[in-house]
Amino acid sequence: IFKINQMLDPRSNANPLQTAQAKFLRAYNMWYLVDLFRQVPKRGINDGPSVNPTVLSVQDAVDQIIKDFNEAIAGLPSLGPTGVNDGSCPRKDPVISEAAGNFLKAKVLLNKHIYLGGTPSPADMNAVIAAVDAITADGFALQSGNYFNIFTAEADSETILWAASGVGNRI
Repeated sequence: IFKINQMLDPRSNANPLQTAQAKFLRAYNMWYLVDLFRQVPKRGINDGPSVNPTVLSVQDAVDQIIKDFNEAIAGLPSLGPTGVNDGSCPRKDPVISEAAGNFLKAKVLLNKHIYLGGTPSPADMNAVIAAVDAITADGFALQSGNYFNIFTAEADSETILWAASGVGNRI
């Protein structure tokens, strides 16, 4: 998160796609910390490793995560299940797409009331539905056939965010 914050600093001169990808990655990493520990450390971009970070409240962290996903989605490419616009080749390099942003945003909103305590908000649940509808509109759907085929390098209609791996990686 610290390195991503440095990249998002205006001095880094990141282009719009790099900024969108960085916001996606910051939101993803912050969500992981909230989900596991209910706290997110925050450090200024000029602070060294000897400076103790402040800790965001769960509410502030969740608000930042959703804000980052919203801003990232607006700048990420809208790609279908193949990972390329024309569907001509199998997946080779991981691509952060609009669908990936919508997927993780939906996951955060679906669990937001758990993180914050309380009951689900109808507005949050409607936002989950809208995010999933956007994923479906990009061409994603549950894959029919053999379940284990979604773990191959070939494109399928179900895998939204992936990384190339081999036997040694043990998915």
